[in-house]
Amino acid sequence: MIVTSLQLAELTGKPHEEIKREIEGLLPIMGHNPGRFLKPDPEPHYRLREGLAIAVLTGYDKKTVKRAMANWPKPPPKKG
Repeated sequence: MIVTSLQLAELTGKPHEEIKREIEGLLPIMGHNPGRFLKPDPEPHYRLREGLAIAVLTGYDKKTVKRAMANWPKPPPKKG
């Protein structure tokens, strides 16, 4: 499942620019090139696999993480 930085901002109540800075700092530490995840439309945002998105949340306080996880997007239903 893919989670965008725009969704993370909405889930946490944090400004999108703050979320983007967190991602830009975290991805290199984890061995990833942030540019690989950056998408330009409709506004510059990151598209992260669910595991990386959850890793971004670990830098926030317990209340913020709890709020985000309570409203976490549900995976699409499996076909078949």
